[in-house]
Amino acid sequence: KKMHTADPFPPTLNEKTLEKVQKENSCYQMPSRDSRLLTVNENFIKTLFGEDPITVDQIPLTSITQELIAHLCQDNMDGSKQVCKIAQDRLIEKKAEEFSLPIDALVRILKMNDRCASERVPEIIKAILAGLKANAKWEK
Repeated sequence: KKMHTADPFPPTLNEKTLEKVQKENSCYQMPSRDSRLLTVNENFIKTLFGEDPITVDQIPLTSITQELIAHLCQDNMDGSKQVCKIAQDRLIEKKAEEFSLPIDALVRILKMNDRCASERVPEIIKAILAGLKANAKWEK
């Protein structure tokens, strides 16, 4: 089996699937039922925002992680609130420059235009402001 060290995909993908994903630059949609199962799982979201970025062959998958988070938040206000709360907690705990995934993910979902957008924006702004306030102590 050939290893794909330059690809940001799991090495468990077979050749045919990998070629298809690379050719089509595919986006696979998760059924909403499965999405809801993930969003109610706080531990899953915390894992996505974990201290060590998710990597495959030492390649960080931050953009894929952001897209997964965005997918979980799409038309899902409960999931959006969970993501905002966990991202806010992470931003408060760490210096922003040491840990950018939460802010990047919040910016990514801020750009989403779905039926939850108007309700989601205040949650995102609240999380970002809390992170800025907590990080003000690091400013010189």
